[in-house]
Amino acid sequence: MGLHNEIPSYGWIIVDSDFTLSNGNVAKILYTGDAKVFEDHDLYEKVDLIIHDCETHEFSSGVHAHYNELRLLPPDIKRKMLFIHYGDNAMNNDEWNKKAESDGFPMIGLNRGLIHRDLKWASQN
Repeated sequence: MGLHNEIPSYGWIIVDSDFTLSNGNVAKILYTGDAKVFEDHDLYEKVDLIIHDCETHEFSSGVHAHYNELRLLPPDIKRKMLFIHYGDNAMNNDEWNKKAESDGFPMIGLNRGLIHRDLKWASQN
């Protein structure tokens, strides 16, 4: 009999008064932590930027959100989502960048665990 315990994981909503959108509103940023896709989209809809962990390997571990689940989200949510905690198979990979772009995400796989500094989503809001 193996051990399998669920351990709480916490995300954050950050309201950054130093980071304003093109419309002048203060940005609200959701960092999901280690999380699956939220079935209730209210939280996704209330923020301006979503920093979401994203499994990119063929099979889902069942612990984190998988790309194949995230790509089914509505376009208005996907447009403000950036990925972290993705697999080496997506890092600096042009095919993943093309796939993510065609699925409506602004970027993926640019640097391991880092988000590219060119936050194109901000100019779209």
